[in-house]
Amino acid sequence: MTLLATPLADPPQEHVLNDGAPGAYRMRRFALPPAGPAGPWLVYGRVDERFRIRPRVVFTRPVARRKRTRLMEFVLSSDTSMRRQNLAQLLQSSDFTDPEIVEARRLIVSFQPRVPLQSLDLAAALIDAPATAVRLLSTCSEEEVDPVLALEEEMNFLWSVTPVRAWRDAFERRKAHLVKLMSALPIADAERYARHELTNILQAIVARQPALAFHAFIAGGNVDNWRTDASREASDCVARNGHGEDGVTWPSDGGLAGRLGTELPGWIRNKQPYCWDVLAAPFVAARVAAAVIPWGQTLTGSLRWARLFDPVYFDRVLPNALLPLATISAAHA
Repeated sequence: MTLLATPLADPPQEHVLNDGAPGAYRMRRFALPPAGPAGPWLVYGRVDERFRIRPRVVFTRPVARRKRTRLMEFVLSSDTSMRRQNLAQLLQSSDFTDPEIVEARRLIVSFQPRVPLQSLDLAAALIDAPATAVRLLSTCSEEEVDPVLALEEEMNFLWSVTPVRAWRDAFERRKAHLVKLMSALPIADAERYARHELTNILQAIVARQPALAFHAFIAGGNVDNWRTDASREASDCVARNGHGEDGVTWPSDGGLAGRLGTELPGWIRNKQPYCWDVLAAPFVAARVAAAVIPWGQTLTGSLRWARLFDPVYFDRVLPNALLPLATISAAHA
């Protein structure tokens, strides 16, 4: 068992507090490095470099007053209730600044390999602000994509239901920033280099999350081979997973099919009712991403269960379910 600590004020730092047998582990028996930064520290444990233990937030001497962003002021706050409330309000606001996005990404990327994201108030606030999560993802380098996408693996979150419009806006913003950085070049060259970098990062995202193919396409990526026949995919899904009569339990209590009402495709209605929620899930997710159905944690949880039952079906069908919705949305924009 290795007991470690990281200061929130300087997340790249990681200090070993104790290294010994798991049986000797005591969370209370530690002393933070005296020369480390003031303010809150995360104290956590690892076993064989594989298992992470839920950390404790420990406050040392008060943080010296100096100019910080609102985000870091809230992160370093010792009042847990106010910290969580303020972070939630800030991440859902329209004036969350670019420097704060960079700081948020730095914190997520630094801590994700070390501690469960559920233990970070910032991550908990981020999953309730999907448009801000997309902005954060849009600023990632390819090496940072995995720890940020891990929000979906560790928390009640689905990247595939994040707003399509937020993808377009966030990645257009990244492209404009890249062009500005290359202002010394001829505009055509700057545009070409920016487009190339944008395409590469979007391809890296889709390689890890195929369900985001249409999101990436809207954001300016060149994504191939995402078109498919949803009714055939549904038949393949049933064939892969088997029937209730065979003892297979399909997730059927999420109310997903009912959210489509009369828009539930006939080829889903022709299947057994216990299959309907799983088969309807990508169509519901598409309506959330297109802002036709309101986003919410309960709905996200139901969609996650449906996707976990057959991620192949969900990931292949969702981009195709988004296409007609995005076309209609664009026509009325």
